[in-house]
Amino acid sequence: MIPPPSKSPHHLHASKKKKTVRQRIRSVLLILIILLVLLVGAGLLYQALTSAFDASAYPPLGRLVDVGGYRLHIYCTGRGRPTVILDAGNGGSSLD
Repeated sequence: MIPPPSKSPHHLHASKKKKTVRQRIRSVLLILIILLVLLVGAGLLYQALTSAFDASAYPPLGRLVDVGGYRLHIYCTGRGRPTVILDAGNGGSSLD
């Protein structure tokens, strides 16, 4: 008597092989996702620590003044006229 095709040893072996390939792919994807999450977490931690260090090691020059409910950082030097205002943008400084 011949077993039905779904119960044949060859079919069972192929089915197990497909499952192991799928399991390997899932395992590799899971490892990659975990590594990506760890890398992002390490980057965030590094950025937070170095930003805090830089803020304490290099305080901004000048002072903050209230301008219509907003706080504006100004750095004044010199005396006399004319008054020169340097406005830096894009994260720069007037000292750049």
